[in-house]
Amino acid sequence: MKRKKQDFISSLKIWYKKNKRDLPFRKTKDPYSVWLSEIILQQTRMRTGLVYYKKFKKKYPNLKSLSDARGEMLLKDWEGLGYYNRVKNLHSTARFIQKKFSGTFPSSQKELIKLKGIGRYSSSAIASICFNEKTPAIDGNVFRILSRVFGIKKNISSSSSYSYFYKKSLSLIKQFKNAGDYNQSLMDFGSVQCLPKNPLCGDCIQKKICYAFIHKKQDCLPVKKKKKALLKRFFNYYVFSYKNRILIKKRGENDVWAGLVDFYLEEKKKKIKEKNKINNSVKKLITKKYSITFFDAKTKLSHQEIFISFIEIKLFNSSVFKTIEKNLDLLSLNKKELNKLAKPKVINDYLKKIS
Repeated sequence: MKRKKQDFISSLKIWYKKNKRDLPFRKTKDPYSVWLSEIILQQTRMRTGLVYYKKFKKKYPNLKSLSDARGEMLLKDWEGLGYYNRVKNLHSTARFIQKKFSGTFPSSQKELIKLKGIGRYSSSAIASICFNEKTPAIDGNVFRILSRVFGIKKNISSSSSYSYFYKKSLSLIKQFKNAGDYNQSLMDFGSVQCLPKNPLCGDCIQKKICYAFIHKKQDCLPVKKKKKALLKRFFNYYVFSYKNRILIKKRGENDVWAGLVDFYLEEKKKKIKEKNKINNSVKKLITKKYSITFFDAKTKLSHQEIFISFIEIKLFNSSVFKTIEKNLDLLSLNKKELNKLAKPKVINDYLKKIS
């Protein structure tokens, strides 16, 4: 096994030297830049993440500029990336570091992990890349590569597996002069070569020692418990409009898309598709002429699937519009004002369709 580890590391170093990705945050040891990239790239594809990273770095070039930013503006800048708690934690942590440590990042994994929004993976990545601490960053790439190469059949969904893979990686990272190179080489190898589906085994530098390749077990490793079925929800959005104005509301903090804006919402066991099925309290408020149109949409989040009916109600009387605004505790905006606010992607997609 010791010989296999040595062969694995030697091959990985050769592969990384030839194939490492040219990424803007790889050209610096600045912890702010690395931290920003780590948070943006959580749950985000590299191509999309790079666009947002460059935008954020240009607008917020350092920790101070990020800590001074307005929360509403950050939400708008983050719009489209999803998982909005990431940017809220990013802002909170930037302010904390600026105030508590005078803008200087903690330099150890144990201190970094104490910061809001920085977990085991990100803390190890920052500590290894920026401060050369030999702490392995364990993510899906590492689980997959080590499971396949070394024939590890542990269920990676089990909490005990993290400790096992961390200890396994400790013996490997010590063979790298630069700890960040070890973690980044595995990130790249898993993203480019040892893919979750259809890995590129034919030209893989590890295939002579890889357990999964030798035993044709690529589809079986890593071992992972099946995902729970997605929770299905049905959102019925009432989109009240009068001329160029539209009624919106800000979402609460205890559900998806917290802090973003959307429309008056009625969540039921199914979508509303017929005029006679709309909310009775809404019916009573519409006392004058109006038109109604239905639009369907759906969106999938990490843990739930949301089926949406946009019930577009065009009003032709200003007093009715104002009554609805007051009674349903909504806010009237024109389209230009609405464009400045952060909204869920499914809301933006709908607005594009009707514009």
